Amino acid sequence: MKKIVIIAFSIFTLISCSKSDSSNTSSSDNTLKISSVKFVPGTNSNSINYVITSFQAGGNGNPNSRFFILDTDIQSSAPESIQIEVLYPEAQTSINGTYSLDELPGDFNNYAQCAYSIGSNSYHSASGNVIISDLGNNKFKLEFDLPVTLRPDDTSLANKTLTGIYTGTFVVQN
Repeated sequence: MKKIVIIAFSIFTLISCSKSDSSNTSSSDNTLKISSVKFVPGTNSNSINYVITSFQAGGNGNPNSRFFILDTDIQSSAPESIQIEVLYPEAQTSINGTYSLDELPGDFNNYAQCAYSIGSNSYHSASGNVIISDLGNNKFKLEFDLPVTLRPDDTSLANKTLTGIYTGTFVVQN
């Protein structure tokens, strides 16, 4: 009987440790980098949202549209932001898929645009792909499978690249 109690206690301890470990993990996994420098979005709070998504349903032949916004600390001297707009067919029930970030896409029904800004400088995607997975409950995985070339609006600046994965829960805004 004593062995059964010890085994039961051990199993209970393992289960409760794994539950508490998973609840203490961050709500996002982030390996995003802008030209080899880690991009760290702010943490959503009751007063400020740094990780946002919105959805606009298509209709009359127009594609569905979903926006993703990732912002760093807006109080800093050079706040950074990544904005992604994804267009996909109205009949497509899920956003899951790979989307081209090329400047001149062949198909606007499976297309994404990406913009990056730091301070007063802004960049737009010129090539690459983003793979998007809807994980449920407003949690999404955004994966830049190849380095995305970001061209500056100011031609005196050098191109930047966007690489990595962001998985996290987004606040929905409409």
